[in-house]
Amino acid sequence: RFRRGTEKVISQVEIKGLIKKESESKDTKDKTKLPEIIKPKTNNQTIKEEIRLKKLPIKTSWELPPLTLLDKSESVPDSGDLKENIQIIKNTFLNFGIDVEIVEVTIGPTVTRYAVKPPEGIKLSRILSLQNDLALALAVQNIRIEAPIPGRALIGIEVPNRKKAIIRLRSLLEDPEFLENDSLLLFPIGRLITGEPFYADLTTMPHILIAGTTGSGKSVFIHSLLISWLLKNTPETLNLILIDPKRVELVRYEDLPHLLMEPVLDTKKAIPVMNWLISEMERRYLLFQENRVRDIDSFNKKEIQRKRKILPRIIFVVDEMADLMIKHGNLVEASIVRLTQMARATGIHLVLATQRPSVDVVTGLIKANIPNRVCFKVASQVDSRTVLDYAGAEKLVGAGDMLFVSTSFGGIKRIQAPYVAEKEIEKIVNFWVRQAEEKEDFEKEEIVLEEYEKTKIEVEEDLDDELLRTACE
Repeated sequence: RFRRGTEKVISQVEIKGLIKKESESKDTKDKTKLPEIIKPKTNNQTIKEEIRLKKLPIKTSWELPPLTLLDKSESVPDSGDLKENIQIIKNTFLNFGIDVEIVEVTIGPTVTRYAVKPPEGIKLSRILSLQNDLALALAVQNIRIEAPIPGRALIGIEVPNRKKAIIRLRSLLEDPEFLENDSLLLFPIGRLITGEPFYADLTTMPHILIAGTTGSGKSVFIHSLLISWLLKNTPETLNLILIDPKRVELVRYEDLPHLLMEPVLDTKKAIPVMNWLISEMERRYLLFQENRVRDIDSFNKKEIQRKRKILPRIIFVVDEMADLMIKHGNLVEASIVRLTQMARATGIHLVLATQRPSVDVVTGLIKANIPNRVCFKVASQVDSRTVLDYAGAEKLVGAGDMLFVSTSFGGIKRIQAPYVAEKEIEKIVNFWVRQAEEKEDFEKEEIVLEEYEKTKIEVEEDLDDELLRTACE
């Protein structure tokens, strides 16, 4: 039977018809139990073709890019035979003497979650120990068991879909939650298992750490963040500093008017850049002190009232942190810790990504100061615990499938990140580049790093103490 609700279509399927049980007494008991099959939500919004985002808090001659520059086409997930999977899950548990009840099936973009109600008196560890047996019975590479589903007395068995749904960035940006939000640094993290969009705000986070193996979706996720911010911000409200040791990912943004310098490709230059960021943070704190304000928002409100130029927020993006940490470990760690501890009020934010989530790269100090962390698929449980303090990222499907931990909510969320193609990135970048070329009054701010390269030697001399000399001898 189908009945149409306000947002989702629910079909009710009788378990009795799906599962042949060994004992007739149990069969009669299950007649009334109906699992609820929740299909993924789709974005049915009708949107004007040339839609642009909310106007900026300042008067500007810059024009924001329209959402029509992004691709709209999406695909639907294929979750396989639900009836058969329900039967397999039930039979597998029965084989080990556990009679479970399947209450609900939620079809997500990447995985389908079967909500299982365990019988009373069964230890949770017994159910968790059957993870590999369930994966074998369902003929999938791996499954993840969420025990319990947050806020419910149910266990979630997450089975990868036969065919994943491609989630386009545009479908998330067209949602009123994004369009009508006043924050200029709001960005979509992706869609939850229920299909609902999930957003985060860098101004409140205020830094984010991204980890995952090669090809798991880190760089695409960084692009989706940058595109989200470029759709809402002009060079007057946002400046970017990009460090790209890979030399292929962030180079395409080189002509953006938002950039404070060319994308940094040489890891040696990363130290002077961080020294500049620290001095800029200290300069801003002095400004706030003189104006008797506590943060960048209060300062900018005063500047708008005085009809003066506002301070832009600065986002510092590193696409591969491992290279920096291996070559200049102590200096980079000290700089990152200093910025993450103090830079929030001055509007300086860090986005750090690494494909090597080991303890020497994602150190305890860095983790302590960046509580908001995204982990795509990793090789082992140890890597997952290093990044998230939880296991589970080793069982992800890959290609944008992630686990997200944050201070804004308890526990952990599984989310499918949006996909943004190279053509879409080029369209947005070209839109800004053309506009900057047409503007006669616009001069791109360029930072000279020569004086900050000298400070690097001084810092190294401080670290080169007597104990180190003794150890060398």
